[in-house]
Amino acid sequence: MSLETEAVISGPLVREETSDAFKRRFMIRMIAVLTGGMLLDGYILGVIGPVTAVMKAEMGMTTVDMGLIASAALFGILIGSPLGGWAGDKFGRKPLFMIDMGLFVLASAMQFFIDSVTMLFAVRLLMGIAIGPEYSVGWPLMSEFAPARLRGRLMGVTILAWYGGFMIGYTVGYVLNLPQPMPWRIIIGTSTFISVILFFARIGLPESPRWLWSKGRKDEARAIARKYLQSAEETADMENTEVRQGRFADLPSLTVCWNNMASMAGSPVASDCRWSRWPGSSSRWR
Repeated sequence: MSLETEAVISGPLVREETSDAFKRRFMIRMIAVLTGGMLLDGYILGVIGPVTAVMKAEMGMTTVDMGLIASAALFGILIGSPLGGWAGDKFGRKPLFMIDMGLFVLASAMQFFIDSVTMLFAVRLLMGIAIGPEYSVGWPLMSEFAPARLRGRLMGVTILAWYGGFMIGYTVGYVLNLPQPMPWRIIIGTSTFISVILFFARIGLPESPRWLWSKGRKDEARAIARKYLQSAEETADMENTEVRQGRFADLPSLTVCWNNMASMAGSPVASDCRWSRWPGSSSRWR
């Protein structure tokens, strides 16, 4: 049975297949909001650099305080990323994709009202927790929607977006902190404006069809796949995906795949995958 025939008889949830132009516009939007999350992560780490001296003088920070403030967002990412991965697998990519950015908008806006070192640390930690799911949910969402021929390059674009965000943030902080400086709370709070734009840009984005398929919601998955994925081959790839349920005990096990460099140029992927384990580990996928 063909994919088209199966889609027609699978139920009312399956929509008409949309035009290539619509799918291209959707993909551009998806890339923009996902790379925007990485850009925002780099931005919050870069923008604080030029104002640290002013913050230290005004709030009487010690060297330890400065180190904690500078690293608070990174600590938050270490917390938020694994929590986001768990929540994304359990509740879906779409709700977490909105919740994490909404939380970031709230935490970022609180920077305008900082009145103590403790509050500054707590707010920056919360911002890191909010941005952490971008790594565990944003990247999978990109790979789940992107055409196979573009996935590697788009993952590279998200990495570059982080560095770009850091440079933009540092430049903004430096320019606004020139001889007649703007208040440092406003400077670091500029991340709020970027996050508000990203929040509204994410409204209406669909759930991942691959996640829906893994949860047995196959009609919904087919409907979204036909509307947004760029080819019938992508839908077939989704339907043939093998879902393996992992356990916490499986974390020490690593799967190492050596991909042919030709895949980076858009050629068919040639890969050699093998199991690699930490010494002493005997865990296996179930």
